[in-house]
Amino acid sequence: MKVIVSWIAKGGVGKSTLAGNLAYYLRERGKVLLIDADPQGNTSGWLYPEAFDWELADVLAGEASVENAVLSVRPNLDMIGTFAIGGNLKNWAETVLPGRPFAFHDLRDQIEAAGYDFVIFDMSPGASMLEKSIIAIADEVIPIVRPEYFSIDGLEVFEDTLQNIRKELRSRATASRLIVNGINMSFGVHRSYYDSLKNFSYEIFTVGQTTKATEAQTAHKFLAEYDPANKVLGEYDRLAKVV
Repeated sequence: MKVIVSWIAKGGVGKSTLAGNLAYYLRERGKVLLIDADPQGNTSGWLYPEAFDWELADVLAGEASVENAVLSVRPNLDMIGTFAIGGNLKNWAETVLPGRPFAFHDLRDQIEAAGYDFVIFDMSPGASMLEKSIIAIADEVIPIVRPEYFSIDGLEVFEDTLQNIRKELRSRATASRLIVNGINMSFGVHRSYYDSLKNFSYEIFTVGQTTKATEAQTAHKFLAEYDPANKVLGEYDRLAKVV
């Protein structure tokens, strides 16, 4: 089983879009579990708009099993959601997690026992104990940036934070791939920032500009379902074949 995390300590760059669309393509390679670990519950609202009984915090608290909490999203693709309204993940992370430093290690064991091949965590842009504890059990962390100055700065912060997590929590997570989201190579400033990213040691995947990704989320669909001919889909497919 491989655990993949979509994360960078910056909001609005497309972490949820990456996690969801990567999960959609990974299901062609095995059984996938997508976990909404963002207290805002955006991925849950996107992919499972119906009411559900159990959220991630309930599984972590031992009130529900993985099998109880999984939601069937598509064939070979399940999800554990988080309640956007009335959810307890943030409170659990702040009050209980400090006394249970291996809670996510236990969760990983439960998920592996359930027979999943891939686990993808979508997380908030924070760098609290919640995000750090998830990264501690990850095999790979995939940062995502936009072609703008503050995202480049955020990538430097990402590398420093990841290095600290490796030391403090003995994480073995790798970070060898980078997503550049919303790029348009016809813009000189975008090309300039893209060239700057080449100074980092990542395999770069470029996702072009498209309004269809947001439209797909509003329709509670994956981009490949909503707009099968969209040109950006090739990068999600390419990424899914190498992670």
